[in-house]
Amino acid sequence: MILQKLYKSMVIDLMLAFYNGHCKEFKGEHHEKM
Repeated sequence: MILQKLYKSMVIDLMLAFYNGHCKEFKGEHHEKM
């Protein structure tokens, strides 16, 4: 149970980090083009 919760929270953190990083890169590229 504990390992499963830890794994889920780790996956969510990775997904959020990847999503935030991707959004920042996309916004940065869009801003440079503008």
